[in-house]
Amino acid sequence: MPRRSTGWTQRSAMADPVAITALAIDAALGWPAALYRRLGHPVGLFARLIDGCEAAWNRPSFSFAKRRALGCAATILLLLIAGGIAGALQWLMMALLGRNCWIGVAILAWPALAQRSLFDHVRPVARALDAQNEPAARRA
Repeated sequence: MPRRSTGWTQRSAMADPVAITALAIDAALGWPAALYRRLGHPVGLFARLIDGCEAAWNRPSFSFAKRRALGCAATILLLLIAGGIAGALQWLMMALLGRNCWIGVAILAWPALAQRSLFDHVRPVARALDAQNEPAARRA
């Protein structure tokens, strides 16, 4: 008798098609250079939020305990921001597209994956390192 899943994905029939479609879009398109030049990468936006939290809340003048507490608060804040935006966008897709909302959610999830973009950016570094050219790897 086949084993049945009891995890959260059993309750969300949308999870698998969203993940597969978002990964396929990312593999095919990556993050287009024109969008990167105009908008930057969405992952970079999140990095800027992290930098802002660090600049404001991770000061050497703060005690270790305060820095740790503020670091935990920053983590929770960033998770709430990302989760809140993702939840709101998923709700919007469900309201607009009904049963086909998974297509919209997959398109919205695509920029956050960044697998192809990461591969495209790391490949020149790896090639330079394979050629034992550390200065070129640093420039890449």
